[in-house]
Amino acid sequence: MDTYLNLPAATDSDIVAKNVNIYYGKQQAITNCSANFPRHQITALIGPSGSGKSTFLRSINRMNDGIARVEGELLYQGQNLLDSRVNVYNLRHQIGMLFQKPMPFAKSIYENLALPLHEAGNHNQADIAKRIDHVLKMVDLQHEIGTDLNQSALQLSGGQQQRLCLARTLLLEPKVLLLDEPASALDPISTAKIETNLLSLKAHCTIIIVTHNLEQASRISDYTAFFYQGQLAEFDRTKKVFLNPTLAMTERYVSGDFG
Repeated sequence: MDTYLNLPAATDSDIVAKNVNIYYGKQQAITNCSANFPRHQITALIGPSGSGKSTFLRSINRMNDGIARVEGELLYQGQNLLDSRVNVYNLRHQIGMLFQKPMPFAKSIYENLALPLHEAGNHNQADIAKRIDHVLKMVDLQHEIGTDLNQSALQLSGGQQQRLCLARTLLLEPKVLLLDEPASALDPISTAKIETNLLSLKAHCTIIIVTHNLEQASRISDYTAFFYQGQLAEFDRTKKVFLNPTLAMTERYVSGDFG
């Protein structure tokens, strides 16, 4: 299969993939994927269903452990994340993840946000309150939910729940944020709020997002990676991928000829 990879410099990237191969049993899901994900930029992973986008994304913070076999190198700040000596718990503090479906705990808003800090060993109530206030402002939730943080997180709307989960991820100040279809179940207004949050957050962290929404990818991403049949086919600046892609197959996909 033809490929075209106009990759940013590895020295300017937080995540560097080198010849990554991923297998579910004997079935290969990702073949020889190499890419650099630039620091403090948003990179969108696009492609048809089953092309390997989510599989690749989940491997970055070891969410595929015990499910798939991952070979090659996934480097974060020069360290191979696939090394068996890596502390996965600490890794996920630095490389946070938000999933397709909002998953708040069946607890109060405050408990949803305080729990990650407690688990990280922070029991300073004044500091916790300050950090919770900060992340609620970051995701534009504070003015919507008011000062009553004792209400159940399950009473929030779907969009509010997703932003609460985003706030929960941000509490540990990750350097990289992975998002797997974070707005696919949300209405347009909630989607717009998530996108606004992400555009603001890239000043603080590197963002990699899987999305089937091509308009979303073109709106918010700086780079776009097009996956097809388990291979990274094209990687370039988003404007180039959407307006003048190098590969005919990429042009067909972004034009809506298949998906």
